[in-house]
Amino acid sequence: MSLLIPMTSAQARRIEAPSCLPVVAGRPRATGVNSNFLFEVAERPRACALGAIAAVLVGAVGTAGCSDETSGLGEPPLESLFSIAVIADPHIETVSDHEERLIAVIAWLDENALAEQIELVLVLGDIGWGAGLERAKQLLDELDMPYLPIVGDNEIVAGDDQAFDTTYQPQYQLLSDRFDHWRQAPLPVWDPEAGMDSWLQNLAFDYRGLHFFAVDLCIRGDDTIMGEFGTLHDFDGGSWPWLEDQWSALAPSRGESIILLSHIPMFLGALDGDEMTRVNALLEPLGEYVYANLAGHLHGNLEREGAAFDVYVTDATHDDDNTVRLIDVRGNGQRFEYDHRLVVIP
Repeated sequence: MSLLIPMTSAQARRIEAPSCLPVVAGRPRATGVNSNFLFEVAERPRACALGAIAAVLVGAVGTAGCSDETSGLGEPPLESLFSIAVIADPHIETVSDHEERLIAVIAWLDENALAEQIELVLVLGDIGWGAGLERAKQLLDELDMPYLPIVGDNEIVAGDDQAFDTTYQPQYQLLSDRFDHWRQAPLPVWDPEAGMDSWLQNLAFDYRGLHFFAVDLCIRGDDTIMGEFGTLHDFDGGSWPWLEDQWSALAPSRGESIILLSHIPMFLGALDGDEMTRVNALLEPLGEYVYANLAGHLHGNLEREGAAFDVYVTDATHDDDNTVRLIDVRGNGQRFEYDHRLVVIP
């Protein structure tokens, strides 16, 4: 049996940090991470530092718009269309309870695919690395529905940037036949920030009227705490020019039909102030068509309101409650709405 938890503001505000860290509470909306904070967390172990970053980045969490039961005046009624399942941070390294927890998630998704109308699974980074890279794919291949793997910072820190692309390229080829208007940025690209080739996983596709953009924000060439943050990769062949090109060609016709995917959340603190200003400036002209950014990385469930879009972060499957985020998609031919539920897998 699983436990279905509707997304409430209390649930959204819950974020887990390692026990070695104090939880930052009662803080106004985060406006960035100051240099004293960065110096402090740089002295901590990587896992502990991640919790500290998560606690600060959360700031004041708003309750983003869960859907209403009725459409606007003069609109056709909203109908339930299908569901999207979101999982994040399985952390498959070796045979361990991490693997058992992912197996349990996959079994639940397959067993409930029909009842829950699950048509797509998003796996939002830190999937597996080292000996766990191929094993994680073997497990995910057991899913009865299509899944989209997103690269995370841990694969990169482990030296598996290129190996991730090699491992999941067959899956991307399958998805290119299943989804409409599939695009993948050319690989590799020279990364002047890291001084080496990088395999930036920037992907886009359409599915049942929705436009998905997976944007690689993970830093290359830095295995310090600074590698936990994100960057737009604004250079030739990088993530930012790619997103700008995709955006310029976009002609959405249905409200809230655009969904951004990333491992690193797209909000201030994960990206710096200048980068977020540029992101918001790009997205705001299509504001009525942009729904949200779905992300992982912070090992907690939260939602946060933004200037141009909301951000939903899904907890890691490898610790705390073994959680799946189910997003019920409803539409009426003019716009989409979404209901989020958190499913705890026993």
